[in-house]
Amino acid sequence: MIKTSKITKLTLPLITFFILINTIIPITSAGLLDKVYDSEFNLIVEPDEDAINNPFLPLDMVVQIPITIELDFMGRYSDEMEPYYGEATAIVDIFINNTPEWASATISPVTLELPLLSGEAAVANATLNVKVDENAIPFSYGNIDLKIICQGIGAIDQLVYDKAIPFQPGYLPFLKINTNDNVKRINPQETARFDIEIENIGNAKTNVVTEALNVPEDWQVEITSNLVLGTSALGEDSNGRITLSVKPSYTSGYHNEREIIQVALTPVYYGNDSLFGEKYILSFIVQNRGFSTPGFEIFPFLIAFLTVILILYKKRQNMRNNGSSGGGLTK
Repeated sequence: MIKTSKITKLTLPLITFFILINTIIPITSAGLLDKVYDSEFNLIVEPDEDAINNPFLPLDMVVQIPITIELDFMGRYSDEMEPYYGEATAIVDIFINNTPEWASATISPVTLELPLLSGEAAVANATLNVKVDENAIPFSYGNIDLKIICQGIGAIDQLVYDKAIPFQPGYLPFLKINTNDNVKRINPQETARFDIEIENIGNAKTNVVTEALNVPEDWQVEITSNLVLGTSALGEDSNGRITLSVKPSYTSGYHNEREIIQVALTPVYYGNDSLFGEKYILSFIVQNRGFSTPGFEIFPFLIAFLTVILILYKKRQNMRNNGSSGGGLTK
């Protein structure tokens, strides 16, 4: 027991001496002392849970994902060494290693300086900015792969750490609309027809719901109630057509009316009516000019009227002629 105690008393100062020398020697050096004391970084990378689980819109919105980074070191005699590394600073470099084809990302800052605090982990924050395009499939997770390098300090070896940060794009309700003609001039017995070409340039199958607005009294307006369009993001047909039909008032008299018919088109996520975009409002002008009678147009009515008068007139003339001829024979 006495010999063991003496050995312990001699060994501990020697160990402490080697540790101190290893700390004092420039941190880039390596040699026999590293075998006496070795340690490694302990890195924890945590993205914000709300940011990675909330879907965000493609194209016009960039999601910011806060990332918390904690750094400590561990190994043989790490507890004893913490006071001597208290003023050391760890350099941490962050790189974007890989992104999906339909996404881009940046990280800020790209380099962190973390003081190695005695008895506790050093904490720093970074922000990952992610943007996706129209080919991002909604509500499907993607990953931004980070490569994090902690530069070595003294006997603490360099650490290369890979971390995948998930994110979730949302539904992009986006339509491209083309109308060749928005103005029609017709008479009361005609119907104005407008073709509306629609392309879904969003990132999901979309149901275009239609609604006619500002319909004038006694006018008849018909429009295709809805149109389902695929998405080019999945190789589907994303084009379609909606027809608007407008029949003006047919009340008796002369008409000279100029009316504006509006149509609302709303893109809705196919299969979930609670997800929809802003309404697209289109305006169409109809000029109704001409004369109408209840049930007949003026010219056909006049022709029919004159025809009846002519038939009655000829019939009456024939009766008179027949009567005159009969009287002559009696005499």
